This record gives sequence, C-alpha cells and structure tokens, in this order.
Amino acid sequence: MLKKLPNWLGYARMVLTPVVMGFIYYGDNEFWTGFVFAIVVATDGLDGPIARATHSTSQFGIMLDTLADKFLIAGCVLALVAKDPVWLWAGFIIIDRDFLVMTLKANVGGGFIKASNLGKIKMGLQSVAIYLVINPWPFNGATGWNSPGGAVMALALWFTLFSAWDYYHKYTRFLRWN
Repeated sequence: MLKKLPNWLGYARMVLTPVVMGFIYYGDNEFWTGFVFAIVVATDGLDGPIARATHSTSQFGIMLDTLADKFLIAGCVLALVAKDPVWLWAGFIIIDRDFLVMTLKANVGGGFIKASNLGKIKMGLQSVAIYLVINPWPFNGATGWNSPGGAVMALALWFTLFSAWDYYHKYTRFLRWN
C-alpha cells in the first residue's frame, strides 16, 4: 500500500486542482483558499521522498508527478488571471515554460527525466507566490507587484525563464528536427 502512495498523491493533486481553482475564483475566504492550496501543494513535497524511501520510483511516477505539478500551477494561474490579481502575460510565461519543458523532457532519451534543482526552486517560488496572492494576510493593504505576493511572483517568473533556458540549453541537442 505504501509503495502506491506516491502515485495516489499525484492523482490527488490532479483531481483536487479544479477544487483549488474553484476556491480561488469563486471563494471569498482567503484563509481557507490558501489552506486548501497549501494542503494540495504539500502532496508534491511528500510523493518523491515516499517513493524513494519505499523504492517505488518509476518512469510513470516521474511523469505523473510532473503532470500533476503542471496541472496545479497552470490551473491556479489561470484562475488567478481570470480573477485578475495576476497579469495574463505572467500566466502565459509560466504555462508556456511548462509546456516547453515537458516537451523537451518527454523527448529526451525515450522517457521523462527528473526535475532539475532550478525546476524545483521554480516550483517552490511559484507555489509561495500563488499562496501569497491568494492569501495576502498580513499584507492586505499591498496589492499588485508592490505586494509580497507580487514580489515573489516576479522572482518566480525570473526562475521560470531561467529554468526554461537551462532545460532548453541542456536538452535541445538530443532532439531530432526531422
């Protein structure tokens, strides 16, 4: 049972993404929206260590974890863009980078490769930025890019672009252009 837990956490992250999106878009309680988001994001921090501890890592698990992360971040960014605290261009950069990197990772060596350290930092910063945009307490007076959420989002965008360049630089030589 414990060996299957990492994949179940990935499935849960994917299934709960629309729930989090609904909380973001329709909800009016910042605390509960942030709490639900934090619980769902926490599954990303648990699945890898559990898989390694139970010796149950697999190509499927790596792919599922990657997809679940992309679903969660893209879904939350879309909900935030629709609700208007995140600009469309910022959402485009985040989502476009994820599609580029997933395409590269899926085409290198016939299977998914693990996330780089830059990719992990990017995911962490995006998660913190989304949380702070969702739940700005105790900084309720600050909005936009002048808020803590905006500042962390700007840093997350920088890491998003830098990690995209890093993946592209490392792995495009493996792609066939025919």
